[in-house]
Amino acid sequence: GNLQGHHRFVSFSALTVLVALSRMVFVIALVYGFGAFGVISGNTIGVAVTFFVCLLLLWKDFTAFRGRYAYGPVVPFIAIGLLTTLAIGVYLSVPLILVEHYFGRVQSGQFAAVAVIGNAAFFVTGGLAAVAFPLVARRHAADRSTFGVMAASLGLCLGMGLAGALFLQVFSHKIMYAFAGHAYVGGAPLLGSY
Repeated sequence: GNLQGHHRFVSFSALTVLVALSRMVFVIALVYGFGAFGVISGNTIGVAVTFFVCLLLLWKDFTAFRGRYAYGPVVPFIAIGLLTTLAIGVYLSVPLILVEHYFGRVQSGQFAAVAVIGNAAFFVTGGLAAVAFPLVARRHAADRSTFGVMAASLGLCLGMGLAGALFLQVFSHKIMYAFAGHAYVGGAPLLGSY
């Protein structure tokens, strides 16, 4: 929120890339030894690493503030942020648990590899929404139309989503092989649709 509000989009973009990369790195490190639990743990550790990097980026701003801070107006933003973070956590974790419960280890491993790659693609478009929010808020506060910003954001998300799905579907076997190895290539047909 701080980075968005101050239009520090380069730092914010770097953090969104970091969260995707750190999730991928920790999932790769933990999936072989721990299966679906490793995927969930890797996602959690990746987010925690990004949180601490963000905290370091903003430490000067946090420590420079003197006096009492009025938390009242910020509480709704924090509540919405908490709920959306929980919803995204469920989105990332529940399918893996269900697949591991109802299918065998081979299928759940293949699905976990698909999910990691698919989730990385999902988070690419998250940067657009993060930039659109402060731009829309600024335009709204100035009584200017927000239609152009929203139309551009939705168009970019749709275009990037379709292009990404097509790319992942066309190159799914190569991507799965490069990312997870031969044992996980069986999940390649799911990649584009995921």
